[in-house]
Amino acid sequence: MPEPLHTEKRPLFSVPHYAPPHARPHWVKDGHTWSSIARMAGVEVWDLVEFNFQTSSPHEINWYLREYVGCVLTTPDNRNWKFSTGLTGGTGAWKGGIIWIPLVKAGRVPRFTNSRANSRNWIPDVIVGSGPGGPPSDIPPPPPVKK
Repeated sequence: MPEPLHTEKRPLFSVPHYAPPHARPHWVKDGHTWSSIARMAGVEVWDLVEFNFQTSSPHEINWYLREYVGCVLTTPDNRNWKFSTGLTGGTGAWKGGIIWIPLVKAGRVPRFTNSRANSRNWIPDVIVGSGPGGPPSDIPPPPPVKK
């Protein structure tokens, strides 16, 4: 496993290692980005990120990409992990380069919340806040939080 990036931070509570319900696996390849996968799946980029890792923190996303997905290559600026073909590392349901694609129903993306009180609570309509340090390089800024 590669050394952690300086832009990584382990989440206080990580998502469970089993596949999120209402999802299908997508094996990442060379050239894939969060944006290209989201476009292919017909979902917003931040909805896809939050669906997989329940965070909008770029530091935590990087941790998940290395630990769960098994990413081994970095972006040219060495700030983020990038997807590549043939990943074999990682852990749990993401092992081997899997990103989970939500099965969208009526334009709504289910979101798996990971809380101590209820680790299997699904809520629709993800609203993503902005994470510290800016998003990984291929992800557009998150939408404003609706009030």
